[in-house]
Amino acid sequence: MTALAETPALILRPYADADFEAAAAMMGDGELTRYLHWGPRTAEQSRESFAKRRAGGTAIAGADYLALALEDKASGALAGEVSLMQMANPDGNGEIGYMLAAGFHGRGLGTEAARAMMAIGFGTLGLRRITATCDARNAASARIMEKLGMRREAHFVKNAWVKGEWTSALVYAVLTEEWRASGG
Repeated sequence: MTALAETPALILRPYADADFEAAAAMMGDGELTRYLHWGPRTAEQSRESFAKRRAGGTAIAGADYLALALEDKASGALAGEVSLMQMANPDGNGEIGYMLAAGFHGRGLGTEAARAMMAIGFGTLGLRRITATCDARNAASARIMEKLGMRREAHFVKNAWVKGEWTSALVYAVLTEEWRASGG
């Protein structure tokens, strides 16, 4: 499968059919999805979501959604995914998201993957601004955004009813000129 980007530890590439089992395990893991608005997903929900991810890894220009599998170079295993959403808009904005599979946390891979995806967003796609949002309790995700040089723009307190409780959200952003000035 053709890589869209590589980092020291990861290959960012479109999802392949062979990734389904590992991706479904990730989407169905309640611990991994605890701070997301969705999940854990059932087998059927995982199949539907995986089909969207497969389609979202093949279109770049003019697409609204780009989802890439993160392949661990050392093991060849699916280490997670990184995505850009809402890219095909006249304002040049996009939103980044990422998730690491169990066993791949705490190694800096989320930052590595997100940095590579931001380079695609600002470089290949010509985006003007990239945002990221996380549950305010997700300190690991907020740290990734800060390591990427994103600024915290908002802390929405109890703004969404998710999985039976009010949750708060942190919103981060970076402009293309800020990204380039920081060495991207």
